[in-house]
Amino acid sequence: MYKPWINFLAKFCPNLELVDAYNTPAVDFGGKQVKPDIQIYSPNFKQSGLSDITQTKMTVEFKIAVDDAFNDSGSFERSCKTARDTLGQITLYATAHQAAQFRTHVFLVLVFPKYARFTRWDRSSATRGVDTTATEFPHNHLVAVKAERSLGIEDGDRLFQVKLDPKAHNYVFRRPTYMVVGSPLGCSTPVFPVYCVEIGKLVLLKDIWRVLSPSQSSEHMIYEQLTNVVSGISARANEIGRSLTDFRTTKEMVTPVRDAITAHGHAYDKAEILHRYINSGNILITHIGGGLLIEWDLCKSFNIYIKDKHTLKGMMIPTHGELPPTPDRADDLESFFYVLVCIAVRYTEHRFVKGALTKMLHAAFDDHYLDPKGAAKGGGTKKPEVPTSDPFQVSRLFNVSLKELIKTLAKTIAVRYEESPKATEIAQYKQLFEKQGSSGVKHCTSVDWRMMTPFFLHYLRGST
Repeated sequence: MYKPWINFLAKFCPNLELVDAYNTPAVDFGGKQVKPDIQIYSPNFKQSGLSDITQTKMTVEFKIAVDDAFNDSGSFERSCKTARDTLGQITLYATAHQAAQFRTHVFLVLVFPKYARFTRWDRSSATRGVDTTATEFPHNHLVAVKAERSLGIEDGDRLFQVKLDPKAHNYVFRRPTYMVVGSPLGCSTPVFPVYCVEIGKLVLLKDIWRVLSPSQSSEHMIYEQLTNVVSGISARANEIGRSLTDFRTTKEMVTPVRDAITAHGHAYDKAEILHRYINSGNILITHIGGGLLIEWDLCKSFNIYIKDKHTLKGMMIPTHGELPPTPDRADDLESFFYVLVCIAVRYTEHRFVKGALTKMLHAAFDDHYLDPKGAAKGGGTKKPEVPTSDPFQVSRLFNVSLKELIKTLAKTIAVRYEESPKATEIAQYKQLFEKQGSSGVKHCTSVDWRMMTPFFLHYLRGST
């Protein structure tokens, strides 16, 4: 279909191979078909079967003028339906292109009957399109055999290596066709096991576009800080764990959550670091059945001091019906509880009707709306669930110990949603504080990892 156009441009592109890819789409990306009209490759590229988006240099898409997604003046994006369809299509192609290769940016050409648009897609203000720290690794290298054996891959799969500088470790790995799925913008964070040449073992590689902000530390610096003050658990960045949903027994589900809570408490007490991003994807199961708390890139360091004798470090009494605008320690601990609830009702044996369970989980954890100021609001159904005698209908779980654990933890969490203390109660609290000092009442905080951990220990003694 596009052969005449390809033949015409070939004399202007002697070092590129232009391929009509309309009838040979690439591998689906996020369940959507990737089929740009023309793919541009390095010279001597030989296509067999589907288009190889892992080697594409540039993509070209043909459109008629009314489909143009952009304006030359005024609003940058056109708002008509055909324009939105074009924008969605090329966004998919650009996102897939960046997800299939180590790229700082990619180019996509839109061709119209009387003009063309050269579009540049990136995640920052980078000026080079290829990430030079990631290169293809030769199969005839002695290390390739060891890497393939450790990674459990077949001979012939393309290998890559990452080396940031001459003094850094060298990592060899096989990456999937698409390393990330999602937006062409943002951190674009693929994570996969790699073979470390220097130590001869598998470690985990996290390739991320870091947020550069004076108020946010780099994640590797956080791990270094935790390693110095926190023993094990959260600081073992070189260990590869399993997803929390891959537990073999309920004990192996609960133990990592308990360990993550303990690590969270140590990080807060000893390093004054608050994680702030607790979810099921950030708690891993270790090879011995323990837990790892990962993804510390959104954490915050707090230097909280007792400003007066009525202020306690790590204690917060929320106003009735209102939570603080930024996450605090109690918010993180409450998130651990919701992780446990979600995993339990979704992945252990239960008596839920499928549709009813989906509806309940959506209402509690996914449903949201925008307020008049455009801020996302939601999660309102969680609050009335926590203080009930059967939070999130956990009585439908078959595992008796697990549902009793959740009910007990719910009672601890429910303290956050009680009515604000009366003036007489505050006066009594002040008297207690003046009498015993901060060390005497710091263990009386409503939600604390020291309170939650014993419940896990009680559960684990009798669980399998």
